[in-house]
Amino acid sequence: MTLQLLICTYNEGILRIPALLLPPTDEVSYMVSFQYDDEHFLTHLDHPCFHRPDVTLTQIHGRGLAANRNHALSQATGDIMLLSDDDVSYRPEQLQRVVRHFQEDQDLDIACFRAAQTDGSLIKSYAPHPFSYQEQPRGTYFSSIEIALRPTARLPRFDERFGLGAPFLSAGEEEVFLWQAYRQGLRIWYFPETIVTTPPNTTGSCFFTTPSVQRSKGAVLCVMHGPIGAWLRCLKFAFTHMRHGHPLRMLREMTRGILYVKS
Repeated sequence: MTLQLLICTYNEGILRIPALLLPPTDEVSYMVSFQYDDEHFLTHLDHPCFHRPDVTLTQIHGRGLAANRNHALSQATGDIMLLSDDDVSYRPEQLQRVVRHFQEDQDLDIACFRAAQTDGSLIKSYAPHPFSYQEQPRGTYFSSIEIALRPTARLPRFDERFGLGAPFLSAGEEEVFLWQAYRQGLRIWYFPETIVTTPPNTTGSCFFTTPSVQRSKGAVLCVMHGPIGAWLRCLKFAFTHMRHGHPLRMLREMTRGILYVKS
């Protein structure tokens, strides 16, 4: 069983790819989906790492991480696909953990894991036990780099209204993707194992200071619960977390996200 890392990178991010790649093995390959809106960065594609037999380079013009993820998924060829970014790092044993779960459970469609910061600490709080998607604890969310997939025609596309580079909603594409996958009947499980190291300050950690992330929360809740259910949840959230920011400002931005998706 082969594992393919789907590495989405944008413009100058292509310069970080050589440092991400591990020594070649028969079990691991890399799909580098290079998104650009400035042709200047095409000059960096002659690096020797892109000529490795285990590395496939594909290009997409434009911007928007969700569109880049969709492009990478459409080009993937591995038995298992691991979503990746250009600023993360792996150890071989971490990738082996991913494959092991899919080998042991042939009905597993999507597996979610943990990510750590460069100092070894986890990037957020995680449950200490495995759980299925429908049994996930309240407040659970996963970053793209924590998600591995088995190729299937039933996989949804990432909603391109969400995510970095989108015009109005800068986060939330993973939550919508997993929700849609679950609604389509895919089997999704979380395992409390660390599979990747990433720099701190992920997009989700900027919620209380970034209006576009606040809008994303409202929009995600609208997809899952409809506009009324989403607004009531946003109202409760804003006043429960008022010590972190002005509740009416947070509620206003989350409401804008709801209206954006609803329209």
